Amino acid sequence: MDNSSLLVTAASGLQKTMVGTKGAILKDSTVAQISAAIYYQAEVVSKITTNKQFQARFQSVIFKQLQQDFGLYIDAQARVNPQSLHHVYEWNKVGNSGSRLFKLNITERNGLSFKLGSTFLMSK
Repeated sequence: MDNSSLLVTAASGLQKTMVGTKGAILKDSTVAQISAAIYYQAEVVSKITTNKQFQARFQSVIFKQLQQDFGLYIDAQARVNPQSLHHVYEWNKVGNSGSRLFKLNITERNGLSFKLGSTFLMSK
């Protein structure tokens, strides 16, 4: 028996709680299909929340995107108003991504979440 059949069979146990039913196994009922979908989603969530390797990869992907987006945002803000952010760039290079004097880093990890911090760099 394939997994979908097992899920439908297991979910058909819900039929007993439905008014006016005789308790036979539901083959393709809406209730069984919804129950199977919820079961599948619960299994996926369980794997995601317990798999350390997945969590580390997830954090890495999200952090890299945050790092890129935050950097682009700060660069754009610095170019619009250089006086406000000149202190986090090399001299006369405000808004240049290669001249930033800060780096984002992860300070704490917990499951799928993490906290961000920053490190300031010395000017060259």
